[in-house]
Amino acid sequence: TIGTYFFRFKSPQGFPPIDSAPFTVFPGVSAQLFLLTEPTTAPPTAPLSQQPVVAVRDAGGNVVTSDSTTLLTASLTTISLAGSEEGTAPAVLRSANTYTMGLQT
Repeated sequence: TIGTYFFRFKSPQGFPPIDSAPFTVFPGVSAQLFLLTEPTTAPPTAPLSQQPVVAVRDAGGNVVTSDSTTLLTASLTTISLAGSEEGTAPAVLRSANTYTMGLQT
């Protein structure tokens, strides 16, 4: 996990403990996108009441806050389950809009 740490060494013979110098663990390079917050449904033409929030994680699962160069493409799609029973048929893509933006850090 990202943060500042030190090692503490103890002896069972009763010597006083000693600490190492502090060191910091920094995030690695960007490895994957993930949703911090899932969007919610909304009526047509209304904004989503809960907007999606996307972040970047490194290979260790830490949120990368130093990446200001990665571009993110989000596709807003409309699906329809028309003609299916209980929504069991595959969804049919009706339209798609694509947006490209930079990640904010």
